[in-house]
Amino acid sequence: MVLSGAALVAGTFLLVYSAIELAELFDLSQFYAGLTIMALGCVVPEVAVSVAAALHGEQEISIGNVIGDNIITLTLVLGLVALIRSFTVSVEEILITVPFMVLVTLVLFIMNKRSHKITKPWSILMLAIAAFTFTIETFNHLA
Repeated sequence: MVLSGAALVAGTFLLVYSAIELAELFDLSQFYAGLTIMALGCVVPEVAVSVAAALHGEQEISIGNVIGDNIITLTLVLGLVALIRSFTVSVEEILITVPFMVLVTLVLFIMNKRSHKITKPWSILMLAIAAFTFTIETFNHLA
């Protein structure tokens, strides 16, 4: 357990510093690096947990994992970071990012009201929103 914790900490530092290096190398903002590189790196364990749960017929773990992670990230993580050091968020970053968060929440709400199931058409819609979000964020930060 201690070895696993040490590996997690080491991997986290490696991910953060690699993201910073890539952002500097390609002249990208740290916000964009966090939005893409860091987010993709952090989502891999969630995908593994959710796929394993789905394979065992425990899909509710997947949705709980995703919703719980978002709530914890938006409250606990940002709260702890702000306690350590205050930070600013640009209006442009919020105006571009938050509408996608609201859209995904709305899609999940509608999906739940209609069928209480995440079916293949809904999953294709969610993947399309993810691709569209990534594309918009990329063009916004490269412009």
